[in-house]
Amino acid sequence: MIVDKTNILNTAHVALGTFKQLKEEGIVSREGALLGVGGNKAIQENFDSKYFTELDIRTTKTIALNAKNAVVISEHPSSSYMLIEENGQIAYLQIENPAEFWRISKYAVIQVK
Repeated sequence: MIVDKTNILNTAHVALGTFKQLKEEGIVSREGALLGVGGNKAIQENFDSKYFTELDIRTTKTIALNAKNAVVISEHPSSSYMLIEENGQIAYLQIENPAEFWRISKYAVIQVK
């Protein structure tokens, strides 16, 4: 079977959820937390990718969020995307510069509330 390398290179993965959901799935943790308090949110190194949704970075310009609040936990330059608000909530993440957005990582982790 011949694998299409172009499709593989243009595949990215997105995980959305509350911090609790993302933590239960083994995607994030709190680094530097003392007795579970404080610390920074960090992406686990050995997460299971089954929780992620695949997308094609050539055609995906928005990621629907529909949440009161949203925070991009994974490392993506803030200048490469915008959180778009509609009707008092964050409707979606708009990717302004796909090459820059996906440059550091092909995995996006977004915490919603």
